[in-house]
Amino acid sequence: MGTNENADHITEDLELIDSVDELGLRVSWEIEDESDIVDYRGEIIDHRLDEPVLVNLVATLSYEDFFGIQKLSCKGCRQGKRMRRKRQ
Repeated sequence: MGTNENADHITEDLELIDSVDELGLRVSWEIEDESDIVDYRGEIIDHRLDEPVLVNLVATLSYEDFFGIQKLSCKGCRQGKRMRRKRQ
């Protein structure tokens, strides 16, 4: 998540790794929606959000001839604005 507090409050660029050298893993990323909030490198495109926006990421991990897919969700928020959780 880079320097962000957690996945529910993304205000800074994400650090999307492309490998885990000690394990021999390669990692590629896709943005599953057309939010135009985060690009494929994890950089935030627009910091002027009025409301938090859900961003769905897909990581493909590969090792030799094997691969696995992991889906992750995070919320892009405007810098300096705290997101409050609704109480139920």
